[in-house]
Amino acid sequence: MSRVYPFDEAATARAVIDDDGTLVEWNEGARRLLGHPAATVVGRPAARLLLGPAPTLPRGSRWHGTLTVRHLDGHSVDVWLLARYRPAPDGAGNRWILVTPVPHAEPPGADDPLGEAGLIQSPCAIAVYDEELRLRRMNDAMSVVSGLPEDHARGLRFTELVDGPQSEELAQGMREVLATGHPLDVRTFMRAGGESGAHAWLARMAPVHDRAGRVRGVCLAAHDVSDSHRARQRLQLVNEASMRIGTTLDVTRTAQELAD
Repeated sequence: MSRVYPFDEAATARAVIDDDGTLVEWNEGARRLLGHPAATVVGRPAARLLLGPAPTLPRGSRWHGTLTVRHLDGHSVDVWLLARYRPAPDGAGNRWILVTPVPHAEPPGADDPLGEAGLIQSPCAIAVYDEELRLRRMNDAMSVVSGLPEDHARGLRFTELVDGPQSEELAQGMREVLATGHPLDVRTFMRAGGESGAHAWLARMAPVHDRAGRVRGVCLAAHDVSDSHRARQRLQLVNEASMRIGTTLDVTRTAQELAD
């Protein structure tokens, strides 16, 4: 738990692997999932936990897939992992950060206010997060935007799913919605899953209430507004040009203004 997220951090299994393949971090969620205490795995090769060959991870990018891992009692566990390549906190090299949700005892019920079925058919990219900002549902459109399957990503926190410094800005907005119960719009630039270029997004956040009226989560709708953003930029450029070009009747001066 932390002051920012006063929640159960162990609901996410998290491990960090150095560039040479050594495990350097292993949280309580990883222990819950696989049984190994941190003291027995940190500082040792991560490959020792694998049953089968290690995958080739594309450095400088993101990877997700299912690996067969050895549990403490010896049986095998198929684990879906989301891996991100990030600089080490001390600036010495880079590291792989691996996360996966620790399974809940029961799936969401039919009357769960965070699991409304209508969002699945929406053409808008929609995701629903609970009070701990962990993913509970997302529709097919959001799955395409994020590049992740809902069944595997469910249970991960927003900042674990979304890359880039903008993720914390959006998470702060979601916490504000949880605290105030009021909707919030945030504009940001982010890359969609698997893409190299950033898009302009309008993130519309709204509180999700239960039948008693209590705020139980946040619904996030992501709208790609790149086209309108570029149109506004072009309009601004034309407006600035009209104000700066042709301010005199001097041909040389006008030519210089046009060049500028």
